[in-house]
Amino acid sequence: MKDRIKVSVVVPVYNVEKYLDRCIQSILNQTLKEIEIILIDDGSPDSCPKICDQYAKKYNKIKVVHKENQGLGFARNSGIEIATGEYIAFVDSDDFIEKNMFEYMYKISIENEVDMCMAGYYIYNTRNNIKKEIKITTENIILTENEAKLCACRMIGNLPEELRDEYYGMSVWKNLYSLEFLRKNNIKFNSEREYVSEDAIFHLNCVPKMKRIIIIPKSFYNYCDNSDSITLTKTFRESKFEEYKKLYFKEIEILTEYNEIEEDKFYIARMFLGNTRAYIKQLEKSKVSIIYKFQQINKICNDSFLQGILSWYPYKKNPRAQRIYSELLKRKNVFLLWLLVKLQNNFKS
Repeated sequence: MKDRIKVSVVVPVYNVEKYLDRCIQSILNQTLKEIEIILIDDGSPDSCPKICDQYAKKYNKIKVVHKENQGLGFARNSGIEIATGEYIAFVDSDDFIEKNMFEYMYKISIENEVDMCMAGYYIYNTRNNIKKEIKITTENIILTENEAKLCACRMIGNLPEELRDEYYGMSVWKNLYSLEFLRKNNIKFNSEREYVSEDAIFHLNCVPKMKRIIIIPKSFYNYCDNSDSITLTKTFRESKFEEYKKLYFKEIEILTEYNEIEEDKFYIARMFLGNTRAYIKQLEKSKVSIIYKFQQINKICNDSFLQGILSWYPYKKNPRAQRIYSELLKRKNVFLLWLLVKLQNNFKS
C-alpha cells in the first residue's frame, strides 16, 4: 500500500539554476519521508526545466509542472491544484530548509489539529555563511478563531511602540497549512504583479477564517541573502511606492469585511511606513542621478496619501530611528531624509 502523503512541498522555479540543487536536496533530505515535492517550472529561461526533469526521473516523490511564466503567486496556485498531502508548504527555490522541518511541524500540527503552524526562520548570508535567527515566540502559542484576525494583522505589521515593523512576518515559506482548509475556503494567491506582496493578501484572505493556529519557538527555514538572486530586488523601480499604496488599500478592503477596522489600521499603516523607508533606501542606493533622487524623495514627501497617514498615525510612539524618518517625511525635509538614508546605507555596506 502506498504511503499516505503527509506534506506536499510546492517549489516555484524561475531562473535559479545556481541554487536549485541546494533547495531540492534540502527537501529530499527531510526526516519526514511521506512527502511529495512539486516543482513548478514557471517558464524558466535557464537550465532549471532540465534540472527539474532530471530530478523527477530519479525520484518518484517529485512531480514537475512546466507552465508559461506568470509569476510566483500563480506558480504556487499550480502546486495547490495538484497537491495530495494533508498539509502543504511553500519553499522558494533559492532558499533551503533544515532536515527536520516537516517532521516537527507536521507532528505538532496533527497533535493540535491546527489549520496553520507558524515557525521562526533564519536569514542566511551566502557571502559569509552567517545565519541570523528570527524567533517569533519563546513558547508554543495556540490561537483560536477569536484570535485569528489579530494573528493576520500581526503577520502584516506591528503596533506603533514595538521595535520591529512586523510581529510574526507575512512570508508563507516559514509556515505549514492544512490543504483541506485552503481548498474548502478556495484560498489562492494573487499575482505579485498585481499586488507587491502576494503573501500579505494570501494571509489576510485565509488566516482570519482559521479555527486553530499554533506558533512555535523553533526555526527551520533558511531565507537566503543571495547577492544575485532574482528574489532580492536590487534595481530601483519608481512605481513601487504606488504599488505599496495599492497594497495598503487592498489590505484595508479585505479587513473591512471582518469589521472593527480602526484598530487594524495601525498594523497596516506601520508596514506601509516601513515599506516607504525601504523604498527611499533603495532609491538612494540605486545608480540614478542625485537630482533624480531628490526629485523622487520630494515627490514622496508631498504625496497626499502619505501625509494623510502621518496626520493620524501615532508615529511618535515608534522607536527612535523610525520616528525620525516619519518626522522628516511629515516636515518634507528632503535633504535631511536623503542624508539620513545615505549614512545608514553606507554604515550597512
